[in-house]
Amino acid sequence: MSSQVMMADHAFLIHTPEEAVQHLNEWSGQEMTAESLRGTRARLTDTSRQEAKRRCLLEILGRPDPIWNPAQHPELDAEGGAAAWVKRIRREAERASVKRTQTRHRE
Repeated sequence: MSSQVMMADHAFLIHTPEEAVQHLNEWSGQEMTAESLRGTRARLTDTSRQEAKRRCLLEILGRPDPIWNPAQHPELDAEGGAAAWVKRIRREAERASVKRTQTRHRE
């Protein structure tokens, strides 16, 4: 038996300082009015998502250990380096594509 978790939208009232409203208007190029409230909500949601992503990336970049570990990618250290690896992968993909196309034409 599987269970599903549904995320509900949450509605809440936020008292926004006038300065913040002015910034939102400047960034969006629109005046915040009752008619544009739906767009304002969307902009606020988008802005909060972007900020969360930005903070996550900053946290990752602030870690002392590097993100990329060459030891985990020996295929790039092989003869020819990364350029040779990319060429080989592209060649394999092209062969697979040609093979699929030929199979379709036979049917």
